[in-house]
Amino acid sequence: MGLKDGNSTLPVKFMASCEEYNDAEIVLVGVPMDFTCSFRPGTRFGPQKIREVSIGIEEYSVYMDKDLTDSSFFDCGDLDMPFGNVEGSLKLIGDSAQEILDDGKFPIFIGGEHLISVPVIKEVHKKYGDELIVLHFDAHADLREVIWDVLTPMHLLSEGSSTLCPEKTFISSALDQEQRKSSNLQRITPICTSLMLLSHWRK
Repeated sequence: MGLKDGNSTLPVKFMASCEEYNDAEIVLVGVPMDFTCSFRPGTRFGPQKIREVSIGIEEYSVYMDKDLTDSSFFDCGDLDMPFGNVEGSLKLIGDSAQEILDDGKFPIFIGGEHLISVPVIKEVHKKYGDELIVLHFDAHADLREVIWDVLTPMHLLSEGSSTLCPEKTFISSALDQEQRKSSNLQRITPICTSLMLLSHWRK
């Protein structure tokens, strides 16, 4: 199934999705992958569940004064993941992101586990370079080199030549002193979520 024709086979597509890939400015891609989850499996079912509940979202945003139909987007369905093949899966995700970017469209990938972020961010960085700003919301920073013998996503992006520009990377997550003092990460900015701010205010 190609990106451009996947929409027609979906049992449920994201609300307000247009019918043709070529008509869209934004492309939504599901990535049903949870091979390296450290907690429990099941996030592979996330993309379709998100589509199912999208019908309950109002198309109009009072805060932004915009409607979903103001920006055309195409739901191309889920990628056909090679189950259990992490390397092959990451390549498939990266190739899909590159295809969308080469077509001049904005990609949105929904998963799935956090590892799917790595190939997407790498491809976006190839196109935009240091203009890329990363906002990372997670219960954990995922900056350790490994956890339970599995490489962590944000560490993969920050090592070596560094896909992440530290000055433009903002993390709202728990992290320990060792991660914070890492030479690659000292310039990454921790930010507070509204929940953290509320907790502080209540004190």
